[in-house]
Amino acid sequence: MKQIVIIKQIDFWLQIAAIVGPLIAAILCMELEVLLFMLFTLGVIQYLSCIINRLLLDNRLRNSTRIAYEAILFAITILALIGFSVNEDIIFPLLDKILVAGPFLALWYLTITAMEKNRILQARKRIAKNYAVINNAN
Repeated sequence: MKQIVIIKQIDFWLQIAAIVGPLIAAILCMELEVLLFMLFTLGVIQYLSCIINRLLLDNRLRNSTRIAYEAILFAITILALIGFSVNEDIIFPLLDKILVAGPFLALWYLTITAMEKNRILQARKRIAKNYAVINNAN
C-alpha cells in the first residue's frame, strides 16, 4: 500500500506540473509552437500515467469515471492511428478537436487522479486504524 501511495502522490503532482507548464509557457513565450509542444507533452504524460494506473492500481481504488476517460483516450488513439495510416489529411480535423478538448481532458484526468489519491489515502488510514484496533485487542 505504501508504494501505491507514493506512486499516486507523484502521479498527482506530475499532472499538476504538466497542466501548469503549458500555461506558463504560453504566457511567457507567446509562441504557438511552444504551446503545442507543451500540450503534446501533457498528453504523453497523461497517456503514460493512464497506462501505469491501469497496470498498478487495484480496481477497488479506481475512480468510476476512469473507465469513460480510458474509452475516450482509446477512441482518440484508434482514430489517430487510422488517420495517419490511411491519409494524413484525415488527421488534421481531428487534431483541431483534440487541441480544443485537450485542456478539458487534462483537467478531467487531474480530477480522477486527485479522487483516486484521496481514496488511497483514506484506505491507508482505515487499514492503519484497523491494525491499531487489532493490536490493542491482543
